Amino acid sequence: MSWASVLRRVMALLATVLLVSVATFFAMRLVPGDPARLAAGQNAPAEAVEAMRVRLGLDRPLSVQLGRFLLGLATGDLGTSYRTNGPVWEDLKPRLLPTLLLTATGMGVALMLGVGAGLLSALAAPNRTLLSSVAAIEAPSDQELRIKTKEPFAPLLENLAHPGAAILPVGYDPQKPVGSGPYRLGERQNGVQLVLELNPNFGGTPPAWEQIVYKPVPEAASRSLVLESGDAQIVNRLAPEAVADLKNNSQVEVLVEPSTFQISFEINNRMKPFDDARVRRALNLAVDKEALVKGLLREMGSVPEGPVPDGAQWPLKLQAYPYSPDEAKRLLTEAGVQPGQPVEIWTTQGRYAKDKEMAEAVAGYLQAVGLAPEIKVIEWGTYVKAIEDPNKSAALYILGSSVPTLDWRLTRNFLSTSTNNYTGYKNEEVDRLLLEARTVFDDKTRQDLYSQVQTAVWEDAPYLFLFNQVQVIGVEKGLTGLTVYGHEILDFTGAKSAK
Repeated sequence: MSWASVLRRVMALLATVLLVSVATFFAMRLVPGDPARLAAGQNAPAEAVEAMRVRLGLDRPLSVQLGRFLLGLATGDLGTSYRTNGPVWEDLKPRLLPTLLLTATGMGVALMLGVGAGLLSALAAPNRTLLSSVAAIEAPSDQELRIKTKEPFAPLLENLAHPGAAILPVGYDPQKPVGSGPYRLGERQNGVQLVLELNPNFGGTPPAWEQIVYKPVPEAASRSLVLESGDAQIVNRLAPEAVADLKNNSQVEVLVEPSTFQISFEINNRMKPFDDARVRRALNLAVDKEALVKGLLREMGSVPEGPVPDGAQWPLKLQAYPYSPDEAKRLLTEAGVQPGQPVEIWTTQGRYAKDKEMAEAVAGYLQAVGLAPEIKVIEWGTYVKAIEDPNKSAALYILGSSVPTLDWRLTRNFLSTSTNNYTGYKNEEVDRLLLEARTVFDDKTRQDLYSQVQTAVWEDAPYLFLFNQVQVIGVEKGLTGLTVYGHEILDFTGAKSAK
């Protein structure tokens, strides 16, 4: 810290003390009552009160009184007590030490609570598992970063590419994001729009668009309208039923792109009777997923054949859960589930393709096998916090996983100690395989370990695996150069408009 910085802080402190002192002076003058009468005594004659007023200087103009007040503070003279008629300092001295001790104790308690809360926050960070094997990070120079791991850690480079592993400057403010890409934050109005502008410090070829404006449009039907009207050049997450009409519009194009997203109803493995794998498998057998993909999604998706979709790293194709309500009923009976078993289902609306409609359809299927589902629609901002609660009341809640690399995708969701394992799923063999795969650098061996994990997870059915999502994106006619990644990332660097 420079001397100039220290001086600025000292000056700021003095200015603050001065302002507080002036405010205190005038606040004392606004308090009801007469200080002179208080000092002279309530029963004192008028002459004695007036004499006390002169003695205390209260007969002088306010500007003179303020000057004397500030001068006294500067010289350590705190004035005369109205209560005892003695120096204020003499009244304060016996109370000073206990006050300082109380203050120090309060600050110590606050410090311990703050540090403890900070540690808990860090330990509960949702992406902490990404770097759990890192032992130390050093910066020998401005151009070099040295990372030491506790043990061989094969997915290190994959995990460092995740946004959760970004290197941030000291004192980073999330409201003022930084980066080295072609754009920088221009304006942010929460819930209204986010504006990106060209980054003058970008080292690469500047993109064609000088500005990008993101605007949230929660309703799928409204998203189609803003595309057709020309108010937007790119619209994500189009409703499946809008695709046919949009393809007939000569002013727009529809892109159907692969996705690493698999949408499921995660099952609360901590809650009875859903802690029983037979019950969880029954839920998967009770739902006709092929009918959902054909009907609600208009075939803009596919039925899962394993816990990892085709777009991700090393997916293992297993046998899809068939639609078999009779087998579902048999498993529920075998597990001792009584007819009318409550099933609280949480869903978002507009976050995933047909999410609310999917919840309603799933509820119908579960009711048909003797369960008693109840749906709750929750706003996304509230939803993401609610599902983290291990004591949540939901038996099922909709969620998508889009991570393309297997270590992070499987570890975050199915390792029993992961902070992202919101279901409470635990399988000791799965834990062992996942941790072993992290230490193996031979890709064939790693792939085999991950295949074993996928097989075990599919059998345990910690989720009601619903559908593999595709990305349905609408763009203005003639737009070129847009790069679409499988995990819902759009790259505008090379994008050009026909207009």
